[in-house]
Amino acid sequence: MATQKNNGAAAFFWMKAGAGWREKQEIDIKAEQRQRYVIRVPPRLSEQEWLDRYAPKPLP
Repeated sequence: MATQKNNGAAAFFWMKAGAGWREKQEIDIKAEQRQRYVIRVPPRLSEQEWLDRYAPKPLP
């Protein structure tokens, strides 16, 4: 058997597949976290207002 002949990769595979071992860090955060976001959206522009504000202007 591969796990009996100093085969590290086989031993890792067996631990993960057969023994249920996982490479995972468990982080337990007990502090209550509250986040508050304020999103301000500009008022909706009419098509003409948008063209006046953002459309390229002709060169003089």
